[in-house]
Amino acid sequence: MSGTAKNANSLTWLHVTDLHAGMTEQDWLWPTLKSSFFEDLQIVQETAGPIDTVIFSGDLTQTGKKHDFDRLDDILSELWEVFAKQGTKPTLLATPGNHDVQWPEHLEPAHEVLKQWWNVPKVNNEFFANADSPYRLAVNDLL
Repeated sequence: MSGTAKNANSLTWLHVTDLHAGMTEQDWLWPTLKSSFFEDLQIVQETAGPIDTVIFSGDLTQTGKKHDFDRLDDILSELWEVFAKQGTKPTLLATPGNHDVQWPEHLEPAHEVLKQWWNVPKVNNEFFANADSPYRLAVNDLL
């Protein structure tokens, strides 16, 4: 690669969000855009240097169901093959979004309270202050 020399203390990252793998209404989108995306990725790495980390910030899938995650695995495998051909192997850092969760048919009371997250500061504070909070445990159950 002809990119700029990397400082030993630098981190080159790629931010991706809202892929919604498995969204049937957009099955045509990824196959249509991926060649352009991979070409752009090559240009970015030539300019900025090899990518160290891919940050995927939510809504990797559409419904959080297994078939969506299977589709996501296919897409990520293909992307990492491109990285390998470009001489890099970045770390994946993914945070789930609301579409990456399979919501239960019947929500628990803590789930219902979490719907009021922004309106009830006490819930927000309890969630972050206490690892054993019923709200945090409810979210862990979903993920």
